[in-house]
Amino acid sequence: MRQNATAWPPSPELQIYKPLLPEEAKQENEKLPFSTAPLERALPLVLPSQDLQLIGRRNAADCLTSAIYYEAGNELSQGKRAVAQVVLNRVRHPAYPKSICGVIYQGAERKTGCQFTFTCDGSLARRPSRDRWEQARVIALGAISGVVEPSVGMATHYHANYVLPYWAPSLDKVAQIGTHIFYKWKGSWGRRRAFSQAVQLDNESSAIPNAIEFLPVAEDTNSVTPQPDKVTSRIIADEQNLTDALITPSSKINAPGISEIQADQKRPKLLIDEKVIVKD
Repeated sequence: MRQNATAWPPSPELQIYKPLLPEEAKQENEKLPFSTAPLERALPLVLPSQDLQLIGRRNAADCLTSAIYYEAGNELSQGKRAVAQVVLNRVRHPAYPKSICGVIYQGAERKTGCQFTFTCDGSLARRPSRDRWEQARVIALGAISGVVEPSVGMATHYHANYVLPYWAPSLDKVAQIGTHIFYKWKGSWGRRRAFSQAVQLDNESSAIPNAIEFLPVAEDTNSVTPQPDKVTSRIIADEQNLTDALITPSSKINAPGISEIQADQKRPKLLIDEKVIVKD
């Protein structure tokens, strides 16, 4: 039987790690070979910013910012963009939820088995650094405005190099950026044509856990504080002019048989607070 011939997508693997010391895990990770198959570049994702859809866009930006901050806060900009790209890849794959917040918080209600460990390991109780949060926010805004990180291709999985998930040998290892190693599904489920799921917006405030509802604190320059019932308010990264350069959304890729998702049909004009990137 042809691999992945089934009409059903694979089930997401649980984030369960082999009982190895960090150095042992690094050695085992180095033994896993990289895939030699060419990397397919993901299509740009543009979430609409029209008034009726702005809440959903901001919710998506909030969730994506939290993932970038807690998963890749110590990485350089490329490492942050790579983590964001995995989220965007997942949201388009039929194996995962259809919204950015849904993807990030999948399994967060469980003590173990969440898809992104920061959602269930207590990390959200940590008070975030204002500067790093702002950097993560800028990366998130770029990602939902069409910026593509090509170095990870269609990757849907990653982990730190000092741990080794049980699922790692079953996927194609495609890249290592900083301390993170990235993987894609084997066979047809890891090809770009499989990423055909229509993306939905989380327009309800209940879609976002209270733990990530962050707002700036003017008198404190080092952190931001969670504020319930404020999910649609902008955090400080959106209000300040952090100009370094303009975000230039990646050019669209013409791929036969691949249709863009509904959110990509109309490219909205970037909001003024989104026309920035953070350089390494």
